[in-house]
Amino acid sequence: MSIIYLASPYTSDDVTVLNDRAEKAAEAAAVLMSLGHIVFSPIVHGHPIAQACPGLIPLKDHAFWMKQCTYWLHHSDKLAVLKLEGWQESKGVRHEIEVARDTGKEVIYIDHGNIAETINV
Repeated sequence: MSIIYLASPYTSDDVTVLNDRAEKAAEAAAVLMSLGHIVFSPIVHGHPIAQACPGLIPLKDHAFWMKQCTYWLHHSDKLAVLKLEGWQESKGVRHEIEVARDTGKEVIYIDHGNIAETINV
């Protein structure tokens, strides 16, 4: 069993893309949990909070979210990067990979369509 921080792209000007990314992150987190891992996904955690409180929680404030995310990443054993469209361009995912590498954490890359098959943790 590992404590896995699940990174995935999120930000978009298209609300349909935001919702789709959050749904796919939730599916990936569920698969990892079903394999016996403890999982934290900032998208799965933050998306409904940001949607419920749009005036209170800044949806697109990178510094705000990275403060939230970095804490949980430091308390995880591994970083799993969900390779959804846009993951390589995501400022947040790049930051999470950098933090993980700087702290000596293993970085695993997984495909959404084959989560159980592509992750061996």
